[in-house]
Amino acid sequence: MEEQSPPEAEDDVTVAAGVGHWLAEARRDRDLTTAGVAQALHLDVQIVEALESESFDKLGATVFAKGHLRAVAGYLGLDQEEAARRFHASSGIGEDKLPDLIVNYHSKPPRERKWLVGGLVALLVLLTLALAWVIWTLVQSNMQARDTEVTAPTSEPEISEPEPTTGVAGSAADAQLAAVRDRLTDAPAESADPPQGTPVTSEIENPAPEPAETGAVELRFSESCWYEVRDAGGNRVAYGTAEAGLVRQIEAERPLRIVLGVADAVSIVVDGQAFEITDSMRRGRTARVDIP
Repeated sequence: MEEQSPPEAEDDVTVAAGVGHWLAEARRDRDLTTAGVAQALHLDVQIVEALESESFDKLGATVFAKGHLRAVAGYLGLDQEEAARRFHASSGIGEDKLPDLIVNYHSKPPRERKWLVGGLVALLVLLTLALAWVIWTLVQSNMQARDTEVTAPTSEPEISEPEPTTGVAGSAADAQLAAVRDRLTDAPAESADPPQGTPVTSEIENPAPEPAETGAVELRFSESCWYEVRDAGGNRVAYGTAEAGLVRQIEAERPLRIVLGVADAVSIVVDGQAFEITDSMRRGRTARVDIP
């Protein structure tokens, strides 16, 4: 009687059955579909199907096939070493250490998070610098506007048209001086006690005009100022913008009426004597001065 050879070990037969069949049975035992496994691991369903059908050529390089196999086996609760042995037996690829290529699909890699934090910090710095530049620009604009502020208002209606002048500078001077005269039109009446050396005229008490006289009047400017001078007949004999340090001598038929854009910027000398600009002649920074 011939002796029967002993059957092969059961473990060897199981390994020979293939890793794909092993994965498919484990998936069916857990009542899962290939689409469900792929969705849970953020994989394409074709990768799970290729592993179960042992179509390893569809998985690309060996390192990718091993990585996908380990991810699926781990999700199904199977032993990682057993998955490696079955893969090498089924694929005919020599055994080597299975690389750890399992991707954490639920969080970004550390390097990507680092770049994200760095980008947010850089954006915050740029926004801070932009805000600081805007604030600095506004502050500089406000300071420049105050330095070049025109004291005469332009919103009040004009009650008289300026006399025609030639040139752009003359038109600007007319507009500014007309605005100053408008402000002074509503100025309160002069106080009962007039300044010394300044006679008070009254049309009621002295209906007859005083005889006209001429004499030197000097305007000395300590800073930039608009001004206008009219003689006894109401004719404008001098006007414009004077810079600091200018001394303007005016000889015209008196009494004179002088309108100043900045009263504190002008000193008046009449017949060699200083002439005081009193509070009753002022309205804000401007002044209307009558020289007898």
